[in-house]
Amino acid sequence: MSKRKNKGGKYASAQPRKRPMGGMIAVILVLLAACMALLLYSAKRGDNDPKQTTPDASQMAALETVQQTMDVPEGSVNLGYGLFVTDIGPYTGLYMEDGSDEVLSNILMLVVKNSGDQDIQYAKIILDLGDTPAWFQITTLPAGETMVLLEQNRMEWNGETDYDAVLPMVENVAYFQEPVSLHEDKLKIQIIDGALNVTNLLEEDISGTIKVYYKNAAEDLLYGGITYQVTIEGGLKAGELRQVMTRHASDTGSRILFVTISQ
Repeated sequence: MSKRKNKGGKYASAQPRKRPMGGMIAVILVLLAACMALLLYSAKRGDNDPKQTTPDASQMAALETVQQTMDVPEGSVNLGYGLFVTDIGPYTGLYMEDGSDEVLSNILMLVVKNSGDQDIQYAKIILDLGDTPAWFQITTLPAGETMVLLEQNRMEWNGETDYDAVLPMVENVAYFQEPVSLHEDKLKIQIIDGALNVTNLLEEDISGTIKVYYKNAAEDLLYGGITYQVTIEGGLKAGELRQVMTRHASDTGSRILFVTISQ
């Protein structure tokens, strides 16, 4: 098992259990899809020779090229939409999904990577574990980023459950309609413990409402499906700095993801 900590020690530990069969499952699914496509094509032509269902060298090369382009994590489970579960395991640390930041232990955790080329605004992941399914919520997962998700109802990790036998399902996937931006040409945003400092860099007023969206982060990981929001009503005067208090902000454990400015 691996152990994850952030620079400031905000997240005590996340100990994912590796899924060595995940990559093989993903490859098998891809090959099955290719075979099905070939079967359908052969049926349309009236050709029933089963030898035609085997992908040839050029088709295999094309499949490998697609996977390399998507930066498929080794040993992962493909959810579709460019999402891959790279780890599953127990988590101990701050429970951030409901904003409480309570210190909990042995919470069921997924680690998910967005290997696609689109920023995901929302998605729901479900593990069918029987009477009580586990579910995880993604908000604001940029392309190329990896996120640690905690079960939304604080379900505990059960060492006797064979999680590898459960295929995660994803639903309600939504992408950002427009490219996200930090508006760095207009605003300077500084994160300090418990507050954000927002400065208007322009020589003219910003009259619209400013909303800053940020998440818990440590090194190369985003922590929690939750995304925090800070709102500045009435805009900012030219050169004005305004400090907004927010208890979830940390100079070592937060990252600004995007900013919106309404007209």
